[in-house]
Formats: sequence, structure tokens, C-alpha cells
Amino acid sequence: MTESMNDDLVARARAGDRSAQRDLVKQWEHSVYRVAWRIVGNDSAAEEVRQTVFLRMIEHPEKLPDADHFGAWIRRCTFNAAVTFLRRQRVRAAASLPESHSVGSNPPDQQAEDNEEANRLRQILDTLPPEERAILTLRFDEDLSFPQIAEILDRPPSTVKSQYARLLKRLQEELQDTLSSREEIDRHV
Repeated sequence: MTESMNDDLVARARAGDRSAQRDLVKQWEHSVYRVAWRIVGNDSAAEEVRQTVFLRMIEHPEKLPDADHFGAWIRRCTFNAAVTFLRRQRVRAAASLPESHSVGSNPPDQQAEDNEEANRLRQILDTLPPEERAILTLRFDEDLSFPQIAEILDRPPSTVKSQYARLLKRLQEELQDTLSSREEIDRHV
């Protein structure tokens, strides 16, 4: 997604122009969905988050930032909506029967099930708090810089950078542990 926004498009959307709002939705729908999916872990939840974000944008156009800050704003809205969704799910799960299924237990991409490493990575990512998943998603999927991620998460860039480094190290260690365990099993079979 290009970070350069059409000033006129955002200004028209802010003024309540439905056509401009539709154009913004079209430009951002895939990015919002991708970030939401990485945080919540499944299709229906990501779609619900996406709808929440765009509904908020359309219902309150006066809250739209200028074009220079629109990308950070919509990603922050997505992050906040995803975290809120996960919190609601936890409350519902706690109030339901003891046997509840966790969000994201079945990844939507059936091909990933055929790939053990992709499955293991997804399992590891599912154990991360939403904030940490957001850092990885914004860095890898959205290709944002640390200052951009820091703006979205409202943290200092140095904090984001150090969290990112710790996350990568932890992911590498956990994936290496999985690979070592699998090799050990293969040797004994």
C-alpha cells in the first residue's frame, strides 16, 4: 500500500463524501484485512475487524486525519479493533462452557497445513500477545519502518526496534528447537 495519499480524497472523505469514502475503503481494504488477520488469526474475525474499522471511518468522517497521517491512523484503528475483538472473545470464552475453541486454531490457508514449518510458525505466533503480532505484521506484511510502527502503536521507535529484535530471536530459537526435536525423533525411528 502506498503511503502517499491523495489530499483531496481524504479531505472529501472527511467532509462526508460517500464516493471518496468508498475509494478509501477500496484502497485500504486488503491492508486492513491482512493486519487484522495476523492479529486475530482467522478469516471471520479479520472480516469483523475490517468492517468495524471502515464503519468507524464512515460513521465519524470528521475524525479522519490529514492524508499524511491517514496510513498510521487506519492501521492504529485496525490494531485497536483487533485487540478489542480478542478481549471480547476471551470474555465470551470465560463465560461459555469449559470446552471452547481458541481463535485461530484453524488457519484459513489449507496449504499451510501441509507445511510443518508454516504450521509451527503459526502456532508460535498464536502464542504471542496481539501487540507483538502487530509489530511483526506491520514490519513484514506492511513493510513499515520502525518509526512508522512506533507511531501506530504509540511507542518510542527504540522500544519497537528492541521488541522486534527480541521477537525475531525468540522465533528463531523456537523454530530451531522444533527442527532439532524433529531431527532427534527421525534418528531414533
